[in-house]
Amino acid sequence: MTDKKKPSGSEHRKRANEIQHKISKLPKITNFFQPAQTDKAQSSQFSECTENTVNQSSHLLNSTENVTFEQKCVKEKCSSFNSKSFSDSNDILAETSTVNTSIEISCSSDSSILYEATTNDKALQIINELKENTNYNIYLSKNLSVLKNIIGEKYPTDFGHYPAIIEEDYIKIFIIKYGSCRPDGSYPITNDKGNNRSFSRSYYNYKSKGSVNVERKWLCYSPKLDKCYCEPCWLFALTTTSKNVNEAWTKGINKWKLLSEKIKIHEKSLSHLESCIIFEQWYKEKSVDDYMLSKIKKEANVWRKILHRLLNVTLTLATCNLPFRGHKERIYEGKAEEGNFLSIVQLLATYDPILSDLLNQPSGSVRYLSPTIQNELIQLVSKQVETDIFNEIRNAHFFSIILDSTQDVTKHDQLSLVFRYVLIKKNENKISEININEVFTGFYCINDHTAFGLENFILNLLEEKI
Repeated sequence: MTDKKKPSGSEHRKRANEIQHKISKLPKITNFFQPAQTDKAQSSQFSECTENTVNQSSHLLNSTENVTFEQKCVKEKCSSFNSKSFSDSNDILAETSTVNTSIEISCSSDSSILYEATTNDKALQIINELKENTNYNIYLSKNLSVLKNIIGEKYPTDFGHYPAIIEEDYIKIFIIKYGSCRPDGSYPITNDKGNNRSFSRSYYNYKSKGSVNVERKWLCYSPKLDKCYCEPCWLFALTTTSKNVNEAWTKGINKWKLLSEKIKIHEKSLSHLESCIIFEQWYKEKSVDDYMLSKIKKEANVWRKILHRLLNVTLTLATCNLPFRGHKERIYEGKAEEGNFLSIVQLLATYDPILSDLLNQPSGSVRYLSPTIQNELIQLVSKQVETDIFNEIRNAHFFSIILDSTQDVTKHDQLSLVFRYVLIKKNENKISEININEVFTGFYCINDHTAFGLENFILNLLEEKI
């Protein structure tokens, strides 16, 4: 039994009469639509334009579904102003923008009225965040209409706008991030065997044994269906291990008799507790998908740091013209036969915890230290250096080519190619520095030793690189 005293039938009727009395004192919406006074010349000048725009607005309001009471008043008012001036109709349509609508009048050859329902900024922000998430971008591109239909609603998370069972994760995330549907008042009254009953905001809270006011965050109310429901069970009841799921709380309850007892029974059920735990994990962005995604990002960040260190070792050895490999590619044997690359990595691991964890991994683990990886790092670095050199040559105003060829031990001619160019550096469109660079780009094997063959080889190389 609850300590709260329920009002009697007479008190209910008294409150209803007071509410009706207050409503009767409110001014009608049509009283706010007062036409502005304009001269006859201006009225005759724009009468034709006004007639077209008002007729189109009346046709648009007729074809619009779910027209509110205020919009119906606009329609009636517009139909009575066919002979008024353009400024009159403009004033009327300007005032209707306060009724959650946005109307734009264009007085062109084909006068038109653009009608757009205002959208919910918070809902749009959440949808844009979901679009940026690669996990949900694919689904949003195909099924974005599901969320577009409820953006203009007063309560976008009302479960009356959605199917009974939601399988799409991005819809669940949208509902959780936007917030629960918990209107504060104006609940419809239903007649239950002669007793007037309705939902009450007092159900959102309860007093604990220590007289502490505790909020029931799971309890929600749907103004569209006039039902209360459990949001965690509605979203996640099917994912729990419990088989005893009360479907009444996932589909909504509108039997208000003994609702307090029904709430107490439900919030102690196992399926409800499991659903609340899952809901809390999703609210803190700790779902299984998010956990796996964060784990992948963390691991990728570690490997990115490892490769950054290995590339620095590669650049150091290449700059100093030092060999990479030794007699044996084995670590921690104490024979100083690992080569320069592995020796420097072991030295850095003494002071760097990331490389230390890498070397302490068991044998057979991926460590990116094999000779194959070393050669691949060298190729990547050399390709990037070559790209930067040819970019400088491409941006130079003029350059010259120095070349010579010689035979190797296999009796193949190797052509050495050197570019000499002027590098001009500018600072705020002013020349700050001029450098003359001479760069060796590499050896190239040639088969045609004639002048025509060398010319074709150089031109093809320039077309490919520059």
